Amino acid sequence: MNTFTNNKNGLPRPKYVHDTYGFNFGGPVKIPGLLDQKDGKKLFFFYPLEAPQVKSPRDPRRYRMPTERERNGDFSQTFDTNGKLIAIRDPLTGQPFPGNIIPASRFDSNGRTLLSLLPLPNRLDHNATSLWSFLRQETPDNPRWNHFARLDWRPGEKDSFWLSVRTFTSDQTGSEVPAGPAKWGFMNMTYLFGNKSITTGHTHLFSSSLINEASFGIRRGNGARLTHQRTMVVLPLLAWTEGHAPRPPLTLPTSGC
Repeated sequence: MNTFTNNKNGLPRPKYVHDTYGFNFGGPVKIPGLLDQKDGKKLFFFYPLEAPQVKSPRDPRRYRMPTERERNGDFSQTFDTNGKLIAIRDPLTGQPFPGNIIPASRFDSNGRTLLSLLPLPNRLDHNATSLWSFLRQETPDNPRWNHFARLDWRPGEKDSFWLSVRTFTSDQTGSEVPAGPAKWGFMNMTYLFGNKSITTGHTHLFSSSLINEASFGIRRGNGARLTHQRTMVVLPLLAWTEGHAPRPPLTLPTSGC
């Protein structure tokens, strides 16, 4: 997948992988000394496995991230798309900070810790009025496993019974998983989902023109999401208001469950 967007932004061609491994085997059931089926094969089994291993690149994503200057309270070079300086106002006076710079004495340590979770700009060649300064493209892993097993039993010419068990699991990891976190790489998440089912049935032949088939099955689906890094998601604040009690120091986890 080498799109126009990749070429335009100088991104390398992402790797797309869709390998499907699997096998299947089956035949008559034979248990020496217990089930030989010498007088005619009546019990059969069948088991296939299909395991697609998928890596599918997502679209390039663009964001505007705070620069080193802005992380240190200096917004003197922060402009909107029209080239106009974005005024940073003092919440105590309602007036812009002198020089559009927040004094270090007004920083909140918790806010700075949270702000450090944001990645630095990686497209500094864009001018100050650009809508974005950070570009990323992710290729999440998505291995899948399909198991299926079936038994067929024909006790006579007019009856046949069958039983099947099926399981399916999908393991997606990254920030681009369904209903996942922010797409700029704040944290990775594993999205596990799948289903399990069991089905049985009976077919009876009454005559050459009348057949009855009955079946019954149960299916259960499941899903779970597991975070890997930086499990706390809070908007950082740089300035604090006088008169408020100091906030306790904040320590963010670097790894999750």
